[in-house]
Amino acid sequence: MADQFAIADMAVALEQRLFPTVTLWNRLEGRPRSDDFDRSLTAEIRDPLWMLTRQWQLGEFEGDDAGSPISAKIRMDTTRFTEYQPAEHPVRAFPEDLPLESVVEHRPLPFEMAGQDMSLDLRLLMGRHWL
Repeated sequence: MADQFAIADMAVALEQRLFPTVTLWNRLEGRPRSDDFDRSLTAEIRDPLWMLTRQWQLGEFEGDDAGSPISAKIRMDTTRFTEYQPAEHPVRAFPEDLPLESVVEHRPLPFEMAGQDMSLDLRLLMGRHWL
């Protein structure tokens, strides 16, 4: 059956149009719902753990892509923070028993606003921060 469709001279077949074809082109376009593309262009990752598990499931961590091995030399010195300066505030001593993020990203929790006590609990304030 394969011999039935064999073409002996391709140039002659094309010149004489022995095998007519129908070509269709279809265009797929996205239609945005708003004119503001700022959020779309940020390329937010909602669940990075899901992306890692999909890479693991599809075998992307196997490393058999015929890459070339390399060698590198690195020299590294480390030191501990002893003090830091948040924004325009004065220099402060850095506590060694706390993680860096908890000190640097610390924000005060306002329990009073305009002279009135606010009844917000800590979970609500953290939710606002991450929203």
